[in-house]
Amino acid sequence: AVDAIGRPGVAVSFTFNGEQSEWIFDKNTLQWLGERDFMNGTLTGKTAVLGRAFVDHPGEIPPVG
Repeated sequence: AVDAIGRPGVAVSFTFNGEQSEWIFDKNTLQWLGERDFMNGTLTGKTAVLGRAFVDHPGEIPPVG
């Protein structure tokens, strides 16, 4: 499986009522790369995690850089 920007990984997939979600993880680090969503076998959405940060409060936006 690949995320929205083409990084390869290992996917964990689950299906319910024709809706399938794949969570994609880096093969070596196991970091979450993104996900892909399917409806009846057709790709309906995809994401890629581009950055991560810790903040002190919900809704706080981390500093750039």
